[in-house]
Amino acid sequence: MYRRLFESYERLAGDADAVFEKIKSEAQGLVRCRQGCADCCHAAFGLFLIEAAYLQWRFQGLDRKTRRPALTRCSKADRELEKLQKKFIEDNSAGHDKGIDLSLVRIRCPLLSDDLSCDLYTYRPITCRVYGIPTSADGNSRVCPRSGFDEGSRYTTFDLGAAERILYGLSRRMLGSSPHGDVEKSGLLVSVSKAIKTPLEDLIAGRL
Repeated sequence: MYRRLFESYERLAGDADAVFEKIKSEAQGLVRCRQGCADCCHAAFGLFLIEAAYLQWRFQGLDRKTRRPALTRCSKADRELEKLQKKFIEDNSAGHDKGIDLSLVRIRCPLLSDDLSCDLYTYRPITCRVYGIPTSADGNSRVCPRSGFDEGSRYTTFDLGAAERILYGLSRRMLGSSPHGDVEKSGLLVSVSKAIKTPLEDLIAGRL
């Protein structure tokens, strides 16, 4: 069952790539993604369980020489995420309602190798695929700070909110297909680090 869901996820990833190429073609130099630019590889974001499971599945297809350093880098990413969570809890306890601006948080992805290439570039998450173009979600839009797009100007955007709703639906179907799955966890987001460290069967069932 999960293989069919992975195929649905791959179609969504393909759609994201198509929108990226369309906007890049229309934007005339405003999309500045290039090999070696790792700005998006330090962004803080979460993965729906379907995407986490897919990433783990593809990660297991890598050779051990590639997996081992990535798992080592997970330790540093986890420590930084724990600091972020601690600050969030402290701010809430102190009555600070502004919260943490995740766009300013920089945490290195454990899949970013020492030569600044992605160990799973072909299978990278949706967020990574569309980072360099304008995106929109819940009425808010964002642009990559290294692109030529101006914040507040009007551009064609990738509807990240719609993609997230599809990811939620696929996660719900995946959890529902597992004998021990909990569909109440369909909206749960996990880090790339947790995705590649957690056994596939646990991600499919939402056992985290």
